[in-house]
Parts: sequence; C-alpha cells; structure tokens
Amino acid sequence: MIALLLSLLAGWVMTTYDQYSALAGVGVRRATAKNLSVGTGVTTNFDCLTLNWDILTVNADLTATAAGDLGIAVFAYGPTGVLSTTPLTAVAGVGYAPTLAGGHSTAIQQYNVQGIEKVQVQLKNNNAGTQTLNATCRTEDI
Repeated sequence: MIALLLSLLAGWVMTTYDQYSALAGVGVRRATAKNLSVGTGVTTNFDCLTLNWDILTVNADLTATAAGDLGIAVFAYGPTGVLSTTPLTAVAGVGYAPTLAGGHSTAIQQYNVQGIEKVQVQLKNNNAGTQTLNATCRTEDI
C-alpha cells in the first residue's frame, strides 16, 4: 500500500490500461503470439482459460493482400472438455472485423465469455501463400 501511495505521489504516471486496471482491482490476463509463420489454409489454435472472466478480446494481424485473408473464430469448450462446433458471436459494436491496410489484415473482436471456463481461438490464413501472424488474446472483467 505504501509503495502504491509513493508511486502516485511521484507523478501518477500510468502507461497502460493493464496498469490502471491493476490499481482499480480489475483483473486482466493476456496471451501473445508473435511472428508466427502460418502456411496457406492453416489454422493456428490458442486455448484461453476464461474461468471467472467476463470478456475475451482477440487482436490479430496477418500479412495479407485482402481483408478476408484473416479468419477468426472462437469456440467454447463444454463441461466435458469437448470443443463446441458452433463459434461464439463477437460482441456487436466493439472492435472491427478483418480490415486490409498497408499489406496487413487486422482485426479486434470481443466476446462475452461469462460462464465459460475455456475457449479455443482459431486464426486462419486464407491467403494463397505463407504469411506472418501476430495476435493477442486478453481476458478481463467488466
């Protein structure tokens, strides 16, 4: 507590949302994949524990020639550990679908994961060639 007060008195410098969230008591958890080489038609899967969290945010960037080169889907694991065949629906009005800019297809999508213990994020390279993928999955409370 004393360290927190001293840091506040030292200038109240907050550089990231995560630091603010930690001070406010809001939990944040993140997984990152950097510079993954993904072949044509290959799907990269990430399992994310979402137990006791409300929101999952997926931020993905794929080198690309079209917005549709990046495919994103999130599936919930059931109580027996079997992966659902129906993807979760992204929260409307938050983030954006894959968009092409500067040779990259980028997307930020958010999912309501309340009551879900674990999900699998699937990021697919729909491009005709091998591409580079960068992505983060982040869970947080609302």
